[in-house]
Amino acid sequence: MTKSLKGIRSAQVLKLLAEHGPMSVEAIRQCMVPEIQKRRLNEIIQRLCGWHLLERRTFPGLGPSAAFYSIKQSSASRAVVGEMLDVSEDRLLHPHFRRVELLHSNSCALWKEYFKRLFPDFTVLRDFEFYGDKELSRLLLIGRDDRDMNPDIVLISSDTNDHQRRIVAVEIERNPKSKERLARKLAKYATEAHLDGVIYLCEGSTSFERIRNVYSSTVLQQALRIKHYGSHFVLFSNSSFKGFDHAPQMVNARLENVNFEKWIQQLLAVKMSARRDHSFALAAGSGWQIAEKQKVQQLSQLKGITTI
Repeated sequence: MTKSLKGIRSAQVLKLLAEHGPMSVEAIRQCMVPEIQKRRLNEIIQRLCGWHLLERRTFPGLGPSAAFYSIKQSSASRAVVGEMLDVSEDRLLHPHFRRVELLHSNSCALWKEYFKRLFPDFTVLRDFEFYGDKELSRLLLIGRDDRDMNPDIVLISSDTNDHQRRIVAVEIERNPKSKERLARKLAKYATEAHLDGVIYLCEGSTSFERIRNVYSSTVLQQALRIKHYGSHFVLFSNSSFKGFDHAPQMVNARLENVNFEKWIQQLLAVKMSARRDHSFALAAGSGWQIAEKQKVQQLSQLKGITTI
């Protein structure tokens, strides 16, 4: 059976699921290079399921076709997949994902893959990958007891000119949280964790405005660590994934357009104590002050629902 498994496409599917955990067929298809027809991908997935290497789970309310696939966690299944991918079976252990987490995990997989391709020199990690890195866990105050207080994804640069790694947290906000919980999490990011910036990918304008208001009115004035560039410490965009060739449009806490790649470049080039809001504006070029009409357009563009 192992010889039969050594097809390139089968290996690609297994590698994606080994890295990301549960994914839908459409998410797997979007991540595969070169492109693959959905019919052919379904055939590969069904064959892997038939060999008892993949587990299929459905999400209630979305119908039987809304299925998510992951590597079976039995030792026998992980041993075969490990041989196929030339990794130890321990590397294939994943936490249990509750059904309500499947859609969120699917979005995290797509966005992690997007950031990996956009910044190939960065290390990009999902939340369940943090725990093996003691230094990262210390810097981010990672706790196992309350996973919801940890970021969904982190982007980690290699050493810069000042010999310091840059760390950016990414939050994919699907379900509304209380203002108290948002304030706790944002305060942790802004005042306690060793983060250089945060990106919130929001499902709709209501969620976006709620987070932005909590940050601006409750957290920012107390966040002395990042207050000197506080309007550019957090960026916001729509969580709907539109493909790897589509750059998400981002705004800062003042609803000003932000060029995401230039924002990252500024974080890399300037140490934290020297960052200022006006330097980010200069780095991004002109056109930062947007009219009220444009602000309304920004809000409308943040509306939408992430699809599987």
